[in-house]
Amino acid sequence: MARYSATHKVIRVSLILPLEHYYARGILMGIQKAIYPHNLSAATGHSETQPPTERSDLPWTFSIHGGSPRGKALERLFSDLQRWRPDLVIARIEEPKLAEHLRKLRIPVVEIYNDKSWNYFVSVDCDDVAFGRVGAEHFLDRGFQNFGFIGSFAYRFVTDRMAGFQDRLAHLGNTKSKQANRAGWTFNSFNCHTIIPNATVEYDQLDSVGDWLESLPKPVAIMAGRDSWGLLLAHAAFERRLHVPEEIAILAVDNDPALCEYCNPPLSSINQDFLMVGRQAVETGKRLLQKQGIASKPAPIGPGEIHRRLSSDILAVDNPDVAAAIRYIRDHIREGINVKTLLQAVPVNRRKLEREFRRILGRSPQDEIHLFRLQLVKKMLETDMSMRSIAMASGFSSAQYLSTFFQSATGSTPRAYRLNMRTNTSEAVGHPAGYPEK
Repeated sequence: MARYSATHKVIRVSLILPLEHYYARGILMGIQKAIYPHNLSAATGHSETQPPTERSDLPWTFSIHGGSPRGKALERLFSDLQRWRPDLVIARIEEPKLAEHLRKLRIPVVEIYNDKSWNYFVSVDCDDVAFGRVGAEHFLDRGFQNFGFIGSFAYRFVTDRMAGFQDRLAHLGNTKSKQANRAGWTFNSFNCHTIIPNATVEYDQLDSVGDWLESLPKPVAIMAGRDSWGLLLAHAAFERRLHVPEEIAILAVDNDPALCEYCNPPLSSINQDFLMVGRQAVETGKRLLQKQGIASKPAPIGPGEIHRRLSSDILAVDNPDVAAAIRYIRDHIREGINVKTLLQAVPVNRRKLEREFRRILGRSPQDEIHLFRLQLVKKMLETDMSMRSIAMASGFSSAQYLSTFFQSATGSTPRAYRLNMRTNTSEAVGHPAGYPEK
C-alpha cells in the first residue's frame, strides 16, 4: 500500500444530505461523532518528522451540501465539487445526473439509503422490511384485524416497509397474541404522490386521504412509512371527525420529536438509529480509502424501539369484559391495583377472565398489570423524579420493591436504565418524550 508524505494534510470529504429532513440531520451528527476521535488522534498522534503512513490516518475535513439538488442547484453542486476536489463523498443520491457525475469523478462514494439501485456505489442502508414487520407486530399485539399502510410507493424504502408489514400479517397464526380466529383481517394502502417535507402537511392530499380513511373498516391500524405521513393521517382524521386512536390507530417511522409531539394526538413512531447510520458511513469511507475504492456493503441497520404515544395507545378487543378490564388497568395503574381489585371493578368470573385474556392477548390479567406498570415506571425514569417518588406514583410500597420488580422484568436496575436513557438522549437528535417499548 502506498505511503503518504507530510504534504498530504487532510482527507477532503463532501457530504451531500437533505438536511431539511430529520433523518439527515441525525446522520450528520452520527458522522460528526464518529470522526471526532479519529481527527483528535490524527491531530495529536503525528508530527512533521513522523507523518501518517496511510491515507486513512489523515484527519478529515468536510464540505456540506444541503437539500436534494436539481436543475441549476445541481449544476452549482457539480461546480463546487470540481473546485473542492474531494477524496471521498458521502451522499444521499436521488438524481441520476448526480449519480453519473459522482461516478465520473472516480473517487470513493458512500451512499446513504440506496433507493434507486445505483450498483456502482457502496451503500449504508436500513432493514426497511424489518421496520414493517415490527410495525405489524405492534398492532397485532393490540388485537387489530383491519390494517392499512400509507406512503409514496415511488420510493423503495416505502414499498419495502409495506412488504414487511404485509409479510407479518400473512403469518397471523404465529403472532404473540395467539388469537383463535384471525381469518377475517383486511389490508388497504394509500399511495401519496410526494414525500412530505418535515413539519408540513400536503393539504392537497387531505381530501383524498380523508376519503380513504372513511372507506376503511373500523377500528383500523395504519402504519405510515414516515412521521410526516402519520401527521397527514392525523390531520385528515381530524377533518373527518374520526377518532384517533379509537377508530384509527397510527404508527409511523423515524421518531422525530418535533413532528411526533406536535401531532394531535402525539404520534407513536419506530426509532431509527441515525447515529449508527452516520458511524457506519464513516467506517465504510475509511475502508474505501484504505483499499483504494473497494469495500463490501455493510449489514443493514435494523429498527430501534417503538416510542408509544397516544396515536396507537389502544387495544382493539371484541370482548367487553376484557376491554373493560384493560381500561380499568390503564386508568388505575398508579393505585397499586392487583387482580383482586380488578375483579371488584369488573365483576366477572376469574377463570373466565383469565381464559379470555390468554385467548385474546396471550397473557394473563396479572401480566397485563405488570406490563402497564413497567411502561409507567420507564416513562417516569426519563424524568428527574426520585426513586421513592416513582415507587409511590406507580403503586409500589417502596423503592426497593420497585427495583426488584424492574430488574426482574428488564434485567437492569432502574438507576442503570435511567443512566442509559440519559446517555442515549445526549447523543440523539431531540430524543423523544414518549416511553419505549421493547
